[in-house]
Amino acid sequence: MAEVENLVLDILRRMQGDMADLKQGQRSIREELISLRQQLHIMQGDDLRREQEVAGILVQLDRINARLNLVEH
Repeated sequence: MAEVENLVLDILRRMQGDMADLKQGQRSIREELISLRQQLHIMQGDDLRREQEVAGILVQLDRINARLNLVEH
């Protein structure tokens, strides 16, 4: 009977170790996901700034064209 109990305890210890490994892997994946989200957020901000810059340039170009009477009627 003691042999069976030892075997069960050994199996449970290995399962516990495996669960700890899985939890650590999950933590690592979660950290990587957070990092990717932060990078995506930064890229979206950069894209928005570029769009705003282009919009400003287009407004200036329209003003220049209007001053030079280059606007098509």
